[in-house]
Amino acid sequence: MDNIVNENDQENVRKLYQLLLTHWNNHDAAGFAGLFAREGNSIGFDGSQMNGQQQIN
Repeated sequence: MDNIVNENDQENVRKLYQLLLTHWNNHDAAGFAGLFAREGNSIGFDGSQMNGQQQIN
């Protein structure tokens, strides 16, 4: 099965990434966490893990 990514998908990923960076740079933990699914995961550059919006926030 081929993975098909259209231009709209690519633009949405770019927008999400930009929002993540904006909230991170603004020290907006709630805004950053809010971009994740309730049970989402974040892995830091150092390998640290945060699981779920509560830990991410």
